[in-house]
Amino acid sequence: MKIKLAERLYLETEIPVYQVEYFIFSWKPFEHAKLKLRGYLGAHISWNQEVLEHASIQLSVEQEGKIQVIYHGYVTAMNLETIGKFFSFELEALSASCLLDVEVKNKSFQAVEKTYGEMIKEMVSEHGSQVIRNRDSDRMIGYPVFCLNETLWQFINRMGKKIGVYVIPDLETGKPNLWFGMRKGKRISSFTENDFSMQINPLENDDRIVFQVKDRNFYKIGDGTSYLGENVTITEVQGCFEHGELVFTYGLENKTACKSCKQGIEMVAGQGFWGTVKAVNNEQVKLALEIDHGEETGDYYFPWCPETGNVFYAVPEIGAKALLCFFDAGQEHGMVVHCMNREHKTSKGLENKVLKTKEDNLVQLEKKRVYFSQNDQNLLEVYDHDISAGSENNLSILAKKKIKIKAKRINISAPEEIKLCQD
Repeated sequence: MKIKLAERLYLETEIPVYQVEYFIFSWKPFEHAKLKLRGYLGAHISWNQEVLEHASIQLSVEQEGKIQVIYHGYVTAMNLETIGKFFSFELEALSASCLLDVEVKNKSFQAVEKTYGEMIKEMVSEHGSQVIRNRDSDRMIGYPVFCLNETLWQFINRMGKKIGVYVIPDLETGKPNLWFGMRKGKRISSFTENDFSMQINPLENDDRIVFQVKDRNFYKIGDGTSYLGENVTITEVQGCFEHGELVFTYGLENKTACKSCKQGIEMVAGQGFWGTVKAVNNEQVKLALEIDHGEETGDYYFPWCPETGNVFYAVPEIGAKALLCFFDAGQEHGMVVHCMNREHKTSKGLENKVLKTKEDNLVQLEKKRVYFSQNDQNLLEVYDHDISAGSENNLSILAKKKIKIKAKRINISAPEEIKLCQD
């Protein structure tokens, strides 16, 4: 239902509102747009309690001959109180961006050739969300990024603060759309300079100055103007309706200061993730991580740095299970440090191992045999119950003390002669 609250002001909602006494909403970067509204429900109108929960609520004004939505969100809490034939109510609502702030996610993004804005656009697309990114402030990822035990909304905010750009929720469509980077708005007429307040906040050793001004017209975050001789951008909007009058309060900042403070730790040191090796390139491996349900999320290769060192240049085989670890805080220095053999049930067993040098020297490790060879001339084989040694040249057994050879059967053969000597 749609009702007229005042001249040029309208409310549209499924809630059977009879009258609105007061509301206030705020629209800021990195936060869901919030609304608090107080009024009365009509007693003669039938309604269901379930309708009130998560109901849509939209506020709009008539401005410049057009209907302009100034708030569109969903009810998150509501209190009712009976007063005579009416129900007094107070409700709280959040913008549709709250739909991205429900389910906790664990996911990696390894397509490092993309930008942060492109990554976020891809991650939220499954929720029907659209992302408008500011190409001037967006930048390449460069290394894998992880969303760990956080909602998409928390992750997006962390990424925005990491590279110093605003995350702004959509206020009009009723969908979880957002801007990643400052919205590029229109140029508006200047506000009156006779009545304003000023806030000074620390921002990376500089002073972040915010002018607060009031006006009866509605403007959006990202709209720009001139104020006190400075080019400023609207970074915050608040609307308050009381005693039949709607007044907006705007936060204005100098354009050069329209950057957020880089905050937050990417990841605690020592974090590890298991995955499956999908490809090997020299001493680097590509992983499909378990947090991604075994699916590849990019073509990034992590360095292979096993705990035992890599003297024999032994890299994991494709299909093996490997551990990706980060030894410092952040997500920039991950390396694969441990590898587990695949199960023996696979078509290609991992029991037999061979190390061969360019000089044709060979070490062969099998389940029931160990074999050493030098140019196929000098051989040594060790079985569970047998030892065999051979050479095309001289074969000598030397010891400083006694030598004892004991077995059920000992075979010693030579083409010419066998010498047993004792000094």
